[in-house]
Amino acid sequence: AVALLESLLPSAPSEAKSMLNAQIVDLAERSEDWDEAIAASDAILAQMGGAQGREVWEQRKDYFISKK
Repeated sequence: AVALLESLLPSAPSEAKSMLNAQIVDLAERSEDWDEAIAASDAILAQMGGAQGREVWEQRKDYFISKK
């Protein structure tokens, strides 16, 4: 499922990429694929810039890093 979502990313509109990456994070977390969860979190953070809610994704990323 993660591979399918990742294959959609290049052609997805920018406003859909965060949603796709959030789904990737969810699936990766469920399967304990911490590297994938971290990479998708990084993609979300890069797209967010300084947007509100950034702290939540930073905390989630830190959690994934702690699980490695």
